[in-house]
Amino acid sequence: RLGTQDTRGSPRSPRALHAIMEITKVLLATQSNDNAARQAAEGQLSMAEQQNLPMYVMALAGELGGNDKPVQSRTLAGLLIKNAFWAKEEELANTREQRWVALDPTTKTQVKAVALSVLASPIVDVRSAAAQLVSRIALIELPLNQWPDLIHTLCTTHMAPGNDSLREATLHTLGFICEEIDHNSIRDNANEILTAVVQCALPEEQNLEIKFAALRALSHSLVFVHDNFERENERNYIMRVILEATRSPAEKIRELAFQCCVQVGTVYYDKLAPYMQGIFNMTLTAIKSEAETVALQAIEFWSALAETEADLAAHAEECAAVGEKPEQQSCNFVLGALSFLVEALSTTLVRQEEDQDEEAWNIASAGGTCLALVAACARDAIVPVMMPFITSNIVSPEWRKREAATLAFGSILDGPAQLNQYIDGALPILMEHLTKDPHEMVKDTTAWAVGRIFQLHHNSVGSHLQQLVVALYQGLGDTPRVAANICWAIHSMAEAFEPEEKDETTRISPYFQYVVQALLNTTERPDADEDKLRSSAYAALNTLIHNAPRDCVAYVHHLLPVFMERMHKSLQLAPQTTSARREQEEVQSLLCGVLQECTHKLGKDVAKEDIADKLMTLYLQVFAVRSASVHEEALMAVGALAIAVEEQFNKYMTHFKPFLHQCLSNVAEYEVCMIAVGVLGDVARSLGSLFTPYCTEVMNLLVQDLQNPQLERSVKANILAAFGDIAMAITRDFLPFASTCVQMMHQAGQAKLEDPNDEDEVEYFNTLREGICEGFTGIIQGLRTGNQADQLMPFVSVILSFVDIVFKDATRSEALTRGLVGLLGDLMHSLGPQVKPLLATQQVRAVLDDVVKSQLSTATIEVAMWARELIFSQ
Repeated sequence: RLGTQDTRGSPRSPRALHAIMEITKVLLATQSNDNAARQAAEGQLSMAEQQNLPMYVMALAGELGGNDKPVQSRTLAGLLIKNAFWAKEEELANTREQRWVALDPTTKTQVKAVALSVLASPIVDVRSAAAQLVSRIALIELPLNQWPDLIHTLCTTHMAPGNDSLREATLHTLGFICEEIDHNSIRDNANEILTAVVQCALPEEQNLEIKFAALRALSHSLVFVHDNFERENERNYIMRVILEATRSPAEKIRELAFQCCVQVGTVYYDKLAPYMQGIFNMTLTAIKSEAETVALQAIEFWSALAETEADLAAHAEECAAVGEKPEQQSCNFVLGALSFLVEALSTTLVRQEEDQDEEAWNIASAGGTCLALVAACARDAIVPVMMPFITSNIVSPEWRKREAATLAFGSILDGPAQLNQYIDGALPILMEHLTKDPHEMVKDTTAWAVGRIFQLHHNSVGSHLQQLVVALYQGLGDTPRVAANICWAIHSMAEAFEPEEKDETTRISPYFQYVVQALLNTTERPDADEDKLRSSAYAALNTLIHNAPRDCVAYVHHLLPVFMERMHKSLQLAPQTTSARREQEEVQSLLCGVLQECTHKLGKDVAKEDIADKLMTLYLQVFAVRSASVHEEALMAVGALAIAVEEQFNKYMTHFKPFLHQCLSNVAEYEVCMIAVGVLGDVARSLGSLFTPYCTEVMNLLVQDLQNPQLERSVKANILAAFGDIAMAITRDFLPFASTCVQMMHQAGQAKLEDPNDEDEVEYFNTLREGICEGFTGIIQGLRTGNQADQLMPFVSVILSFVDIVFKDATRSEALTRGLVGLLGDLMHSLGPQVKPLLATQQVRAVLDDVVKSQLSTATIEVAMWARELIFSQ
């Protein structure tokens, strides 16, 4: 059987046996310039790995440890062992880690011994491969309480003076481990690790490679040395080492030292005050005069600090609103340094690269980002400090100064409230830049700044709106880079003037048709595939259509045939190259997106004039395209169509059902599966009882998905919520499926949150539980509507058990809290006296009282009051 592991056996394939016996030759052949030879060697190694993993790993370990072997084959051997038990994708990584866990102890012990010994190799590439291998094994074993002596060995025996190669490789190993490991797995070793790396970062250490590796390891270990930072003498010692390293003559040492400052400022903000004067002097000097790599880290320090202090200020305001005192006060470091900091950052803005890429990260873009964060923190205080630089440079004859001033103005828009007069004065200049400036970067940054004005201060646009629209209209004919940012500015304008439900018109209604037509032309420019111009133009179109007021809806109706004809033409094409096929798929995805927006806006009107039939015909053709991204967009467009035509969608089900089933079964491309589940809910709600004939097959597919271990876990919440959608659609006909669904939700609801400090886990559990809550609510309401409420009684204990588990979790979201109290109310409303003895308890009363007295939103409190009144009224 493929993959069988047997340390006593041997590879059954002659090619696999050859790979083991001639491992050096085969490894070198994988680096050959001869494609046939390289592919043959890679095939031999792959077969050897599949057929006898222990023998394969031992052969590679022998190569790695062979001092007489070529450097290239030794290095590759180490990396191949590592890659046998690691992958970038999370699911594949978990599978490969289990392969290591399942290996026999003898093989694992021998591989670890070889890897540790090779850390002492005088050859850089070889010991680097060994460091990666040791750290990868450690990341698997340490969380399982295996290899207990590793950290001690690395921090003591391997750090002894006498072998600099060993010390350097050991420090890199520690750095790799600290960077990725769950900190709880090495909490007991934190002091030992810190001692080892700090000793090697001292000024007395003459070997720069060792000092570099030590500082890198220190930057990754700072996150879990809280106990050491609580002790003042140890904290002072660590900070002295870091600050002294910022004065090192070696650039890469200074860079890492400032990186450590960033970590300290982020993790230990409350301990920063005694060191701020020194950090202030060194960072500002670095920003103005250091090499770019060092200056970037100095800027990052202030970015992190500004973000922290903005969060603290926001939290303090929230606490003040409810009469509470915040747990942590801001030290206002940014406000204290504001004038000096702004001066230093201003020097970075004029250090742009000629024709720099929009995504480039350099000192100018870092300075602009930092300035934006400082503005959000300092708010109105930044305006008098920053405006002199802006006003003196925004019309400078030097393009760098014009662009820098424009970037600065756009950056400080988020934070200050008193900007109306400055925006009013700046807009004529910005429009001049946008239409007449000879330099692309100035126009590009101006388009971004105009978009920010719409986004953050659209009421300040005032009488300039018409001229602005004209400037944007003209700008769509500029280079792809500028035009793409113009599209974003139009998108921001459309969002800014989103109509209220009762609004017949908005300020952009007079320009709607002209801007839409200009965007349509932009999507078909010959260079629309450059700088994401095509997708930016369609995104702007989508927002304009989504926010179209009533007096523009007739024009949206006129657009439908245009987009449908484009889709028809695209489907007729037979691209001959990979790039042409990708462009076709992109266009089809974008067209599905804009047709979806048109459908949402027109609603039931799409059922007229056979428009719905034509749309569905196009979507069914799109499903024949083998592209996950196109399928995602087509599914959402079908969902919009189902919502629009409601029960009339039933005539399409015979044709749509095979594609829906295919997408629901597409566990490998889980985004498609997730969207299909959402569209399933749209279709069920639209069809109501007409969905019943399709229910058995669909429910079987959903249950299979939940039972599939390969399913991306984030899809589960959507599936559980979909049970509720289906129940509300088919009401009494859901009864045959209720027991299975409740059982699945019960199993999912029993899962426990292990680490409340893991934000990703907390978010996942909240999402999962919200899905369960929606599922239960839908089933209760569906069966009640179908006069089958009595059939809910066997499920009440399961539902109450779930509510009890979740209410004991302090990390639950407000949406989940609101769903839970609503669930209690729905139970009472549906079952009445039968369920009252189970609900009218002290525990439920306390839960509902706590929510009613809480600082949660009015909507949540009202639901809790409704549930309390239902349950506890006489």
